[in-house]
Amino acid sequence: MAKPDVTVEITFFLPDGEAVSEADAAKADPSRFGVSYHLEGSLDITAGDAMATVEDALLYMVPGLCFDAVAQLRDTGEAELASWSSDERLTLRRDGDAVEIKGVYLPPVWFPADALEAGLLAAGLRFVELRARVWPDEAAEDADSLNERAAAAQAALGDGGAG
Repeated sequence: MAKPDVTVEITFFLPDGEAVSEADAAKADPSRFGVSYHLEGSLDITAGDAMATVEDALLYMVPGLCFDAVAQLRDTGEAELASWSSDERLTLRRDGDAVEIKGVYLPPVWFPADALEAGLLAAGLRFVELRARVWPDEAAEDADSLNERAAAAQAALGDGGAG
C-alpha cells in the first residue's frame, strides 16, 4: 500500500480579519499584510485522512516547524515547538517511517516521515518567497535567519539524518 502524500498549506490571517490562502496571498496587495511579526495564520498538514492544523504567529511558527523541526527530526528524531501566541506546545517524534505530531490541544496525528519533512520544508520555502514580496526590506535584512534555517533543513534532508 502506497503512503499518502503530505500537503502543507499556509493560511494567512490578515489584520482586517480575512483568512487568505497561499494562492490568494501571492496575489494580494502587500499593504494588507501589516507588520510581519504580528501576522498570524495556520499550517494545515494533511495526508489521506490524517490532518493537523497548527495556528500561531507565522514568522515564528513557519521557520520553527518547517525548518528547525525538520532538521531536528533528522538529527535526533524529536522536535518541540512552543507557540508564540498561546500555550500550545507541539511535540514531533519520529518512529521508523512515521512522525507523530501532538500538542496540548492537538491529539496525536501520524504522518509518513519523509513526506512530512519534505512537505514542511516546501511550505517554509514558499513562505520565504512570499516574505520577500510582502516585506522586501525585512527579507533582505533576514534578522530571523530564515535563509540560514532553511538551508540547515535542506542539508538535513539531503544528509538523510536519523530517518
